[in-house]
Amino acid sequence: MKATLVSGAPNSGTIGTTNTQAVVDASFNAVRMSPKPYEFNSPSGPGGFYRLAVESVGATVIASGGTIFSVRAPMSGLQFILQRFLISAVVTTAFSAAQALDYQIIRVDGFTAADTGGTTVAPLLTSNRMRTNMASSSASSIQVSTTAALGAGTGTSQSRAIGMGVVSQNNAVGSGGGMVTLFDNSQNGAHPAIFGPNEGFRVSPVTTMGSTGVVNIYYVMEWLEALF
Repeated sequence: MKATLVSGAPNSGTIGTTNTQAVVDASFNAVRMSPKPYEFNSPSGPGGFYRLAVESVGATVIASGGTIFSVRAPMSGLQFILQRFLISAVVTTAFSAAQALDYQIIRVDGFTAADTGGTTVAPLLTSNRMRTNMASSSASSIQVSTTAALGAGTGTSQSRAIGMGVVSQNNAVGSGGGMVTLFDNSQNGAHPAIFGPNEGFRVSPVTTMGSTGVVNIYYVMEWLEALF
C-alpha cells in the first residue's frame, strides 16, 4: 500500500499552499515536520522555554576576543537550545578616538569547566520561564562580565563566529543603538544552535576597546531546554 500526505486549504492569514505533498526526510527516513513551539517534555524530564535579560556595567579595556558573556550547557539529560541572542551597548565615558562597538558569538567545544569572574547568573523559576508548568532552568553556568573580561575556563573556542553585530553609537556619552541580533534561529533553515554536555558559547568584542572608553552592555537571551 502506498499513501501520500498532502495539505488541505491553509488557515486564513497563513502562507500555506493547498495540496503541498509531505516530504520524507533523507537524513532520517521520516516525514519532515516543523512543530512550533517545540515540545519541551521528554523521557529525560520536563524542560521549558526561557528568556533572560542582564547587563555588564562599566565595561572597559576589554580586548578583542575577551569574553563578556558565556554559557556552558547543563550536564543534565536535556540540551541547551539557543533560539535568539541580542546585544546592545551605551557609551558612559567617551573613547579617546571613535571606534566600533562590535560583538561576536562563538561556539565552544570541550567546555569542561565554566568561565570565571564577573557574575554567575541563575535563571529564576518564576521570572525567566515562559509558562508556569515549565521546569526551572537547569542552566547554572551563565557568566556575565562586569568591568573586565571573564577568565577563561576549560574549553576550545572555534575559529569562526556563528554571529556578529555592530551597535550604532557616535562616541558621545549616552549614545548607543537598539538591540542587535547576534543569533536568530528563524534564519539558517530555522535550525537553532544546540549545545550538549561540555559545549556552549562565548560572546566577545570584535574590536578591542580603547583605554579610556567605558560602556554598559545589555544582553537578551532566549533558549529552550529539551531533547531536540
